[in-house]
Amino acid sequence: MDTVNILGVNVSKIGMKDALNYAISLNKCIVCNVNADVVYQAYKNPEFLVKLNKADLLLAEDSLLFDASKKLHSELPERIRNTDFINNIIKYASSGKKSLYLLGGKSGIALKAKQKLEAKYRGINIVDCASTQYDEKKAADIIIIDLDSPIREDFLVEHKHNINAKFIIAFTGYLNYLAGLKKAVPNWYRKLRLEKLYENFSKFNGVDDIVFIPHFKNAVARQKKGQ
Repeated sequence: MDTVNILGVNVSKIGMKDALNYAISLNKCIVCNVNADVVYQAYKNPEFLVKLNKADLLLAEDSLLFDASKKLHSELPERIRNTDFINNIIKYASSGKKSLYLLGGKSGIALKAKQKLEAKYRGINIVDCASTQYDEKKAADIIIIDLDSPIREDFLVEHKHNINAKFIIAFTGYLNYLAGLKKAVPNWYRKLRLEKLYENFSKFNGVDDIVFIPHFKNAVARQKKGQ
């Protein structure tokens, strides 16, 4: 798998179609979404960095990483919208008779996501849903995990060999999307590359969550200088 090293994080240099085909080709595949915030956290925390890089696919979800890859002369082929990737996985599961397990989110979110999916996709098989406790006895082909970093990476390292699933999709915040409680970023925000601004101000803590951006850009500039 070709990757671009952004502050030590091996971001997958791959497009949507190839990412789906690559994941399907593996016996077990861990897919995580990463944004500039997560990459900068890993840059500042070597232990977290090692755990994050254990994923088979690290998909860049925001324009900051796309811009960083260009500055480092190893441009990502496209920005993969995580909502689109999740939707494609759900369609693959429902059409191919693959079972799902939903884990994470606040109390009740996984259940709401399960109900929404069952209403939208006839015959979809969701074996279980839970906010915190993973039941190893309930095997599924695909498990979707919604935990914040670095908690999700700790979970994956601890449970990887006990999770009986072909796909382990660890996308922070996406059970809220599946439950209908979070909207996808509007297209005009994406065109202006303001996804991070939209997402953080929609959570009412935008100022606190975007102060890292100049630090991230400075770190990328230092990495470019050292190339």
